[in-house]
Amino acid sequence: MHIIAIGCFLGAFLLSFFIVLPDPTRLLFILLPVAFLCYFLPRYRSAFLFFISLIISLVYASMTAFSIIESRLTPQFEGKNLIIEGKIDNIPIHHPTHWQFYFKVSKATFFDEANKSVPLNLNGKIKLAWYGAKPSLHAGDHWRFEVRLKRPNGFMNQGGLDYEKWLFTQRISATGYVRSSRNNQQLDSAPWYAINAFREKIQQNIKQSIPDAQVLGLITALAIASRDAVSDDQWQLFRQTGTSHLIAISGLHIGLVAGLGYFFIALLWWLFPSLYLYLPVRIAGAGLALILAVAYAVLAGFSLPTQRSLVMVVGGIIALLQQQYFQRFSFFSLAILMVLLIDPLAPLTISFYLSFGAVLLILLFFARQTRPPKFSLLSLQFMLSFGMFPLTLFFFGQVSVISPLANLIAVPWVTLVIVPLILLTLIMFLVAPVLADFILQGVVFNLDYLLRMLTWLDQFPFTVFDAKDLSLPLILTLMLGLLLLFLPKGFPARWLGILLFIPIITHEPKATLNKGEFRYSLLDVGQGLASVIETQQHVLVYDTGAKYSKRFDTGKLVLLPFLQSKSIRQIDKMVLSHEDMDHRGGTLAVLEVIKVDEIISSQLTFLHDKKMTLCRAGDQWEWEGVQFEFLHPYANFPESESDNNHSCVLRISNANHSLLLVGDIEKKVERILLRDQKDKLRSDVLLVPHHGSRTSSTLAFIDAVSPKIALNTTGYRNKFRHPVKSVVQRYQHRNIPLYDTVNRGMISVFFPSNHHPFVLSSYREDHLKYWHIKK
Repeated sequence: MHIIAIGCFLGAFLLSFFIVLPDPTRLLFILLPVAFLCYFLPRYRSAFLFFISLIISLVYASMTAFSIIESRLTPQFEGKNLIIEGKIDNIPIHHPTHWQFYFKVSKATFFDEANKSVPLNLNGKIKLAWYGAKPSLHAGDHWRFEVRLKRPNGFMNQGGLDYEKWLFTQRISATGYVRSSRNNQQLDSAPWYAINAFREKIQQNIKQSIPDAQVLGLITALAIASRDAVSDDQWQLFRQTGTSHLIAISGLHIGLVAGLGYFFIALLWWLFPSLYLYLPVRIAGAGLALILAVAYAVLAGFSLPTQRSLVMVVGGIIALLQQQYFQRFSFFSLAILMVLLIDPLAPLTISFYLSFGAVLLILLFFARQTRPPKFSLLSLQFMLSFGMFPLTLFFFGQVSVISPLANLIAVPWVTLVIVPLILLTLIMFLVAPVLADFILQGVVFNLDYLLRMLTWLDQFPFTVFDAKDLSLPLILTLMLGLLLLFLPKGFPARWLGILLFIPIITHEPKATLNKGEFRYSLLDVGQGLASVIETQQHVLVYDTGAKYSKRFDTGKLVLLPFLQSKSIRQIDKMVLSHEDMDHRGGTLAVLEVIKVDEIISSQLTFLHDKKMTLCRAGDQWEWEGVQFEFLHPYANFPESESDNNHSCVLRISNANHSLLLVGDIEKKVERILLRDQKDKLRSDVLLVPHHGSRTSSTLAFIDAVSPKIALNTTGYRNKFRHPVKSVVQRYQHRNIPLYDTVNRGMISVFFPSNHHPFVLSSYREDHLKYWHIKK
């Protein structure tokens, strides 16, 4: 079984490295002969099982991936008015300005120019928003909507979330919004058996009982896996203390529910021994445990991560039902096979590795015990906390140093007190609502004090070890060190594992640039601008991107992760080109985390509580042989001019190369620069003015700069239609390649100090995989 499990896992895992999905028939043609060759060689029968498992898993995963891609919206229907029918597939989220929900499409049509209905092959889930004052939406209701959709699309940046990959693993076929239309109407209410409608009813009961509780989001997260009401500050606290896993309905919680069911049966059989005559306690307890585990998974929405957790718990129950000895690692292999059968694309998700990593550590813990240890739960908790460090470092670039202590207190508190009280509350809602309200107050009390405890721990110095620049060899070294420490007692020289921690503790990021070199990174933030200039020892941020809402802040989602991935802990200068939100919206998110020595802008009205400096034409400085100079605005530039024309124009250069950043300047400022600074405009690389708007990029200005390439940052299918066709043609007529973040993702340009040409790289092209859409 172990060989089969390894083969199946590797087959699904290898698919994640493909840029284009492989043809299943070609896979069979290439790999089957190798497998059968092993079969006819007796010494290699195990290799035959391995190859057959790998082939089946790879083919199954590729077919699943192909079906998801086939269900996506096709490019020709993006931005068109479509009529769709189906049901609301989750508990809708009501924001102050709009509804947000998933919609399971059962029928989709498009009306062509002749007003003829054309059916669309649009299947699966789509993610929708409905803006304005609209009727209440409820889970499970059937609706007809008029919508505008686009293919699954996301930003592509170093250190950032691969949103297109996440949409792919969630089987989301398109995203979009509901249009104001008479076609929008409810067709039917949710049927009585709709799971999500039942979960929404529970959510409403909880909200009515404790409408003002600060922990309301935490209670709904633990009760029905609805985590949208958990505040950003609470999430940050859980991340800092390494306790985020407690807010997800995981195998730990489902196992707890199953254990409570078994304990109840054991207690009942102890009180009434005659029940043994009818059914063994083992079978009755396992039966109730299984029922309760499935019921709790259903309350969690039966999502794919919940299904994986349920599979592992069910495997444990099956092992309990078998009176014969069941090898621990056979259970582990069986769980992997069952999970891959349910979701062959599970290895694309981080939760897959975290879940199985934790289970493997638990199995290793019990395998290394020769006799029941004292304080076994305490030892297990510390082993889990420390053992998960390498995976946490690899996926998130940081670990909570206080997580062992925080989890030692929080895990039993949540699993033995808070979750049972929540489950009791759910039962009381059905039989005694008044008693449910009373119990819920106890849950609020416990969660309040849990947050206080975690907040107190978070105030300790050095609570988080941040090492996003750690290489894979260093992380593997850490894993090897932990493995040595976790070997069975009596194994010689286990303590040498501690020595393998030294390279991690003493690791210091090395400068990647030499004197006179600089690197420009234009981040993919959609319709806006955020970019970073690095020299040998200094960092300058030019604009911080847009902030559209509290949850959609590109400073937090894009710029901060990029800076942290490069171990940048201090910014020497931050230039906010002008006051437009799409250029300075992410500033506060960055300032909360990273120290900024100086903030420079063309206007001083944005950050009232921060000391700022005005950018003025003629201001200049030098960092390690790299010159910086502002070319605009002048001190006497009229305040009545638009924010765009007040943009700070910054030229960066070394002895052989130069870069010109111009913000959102328009034709008037281009003419001023041509008149007063023409001799300073020529640059190798130009950031296209105002995202390619028709108000900028005059031919005279382009000729004066005479760039070898031009860079542009815009949003995918943005409402401004940037860059406009006429502007693109101007650059094309001058044979200037135009690179944009829509098609390239984050764009980096390395400027050497010598005469060698600058080097351009595209993050999307360098990390392209089959789940990314072709733009």
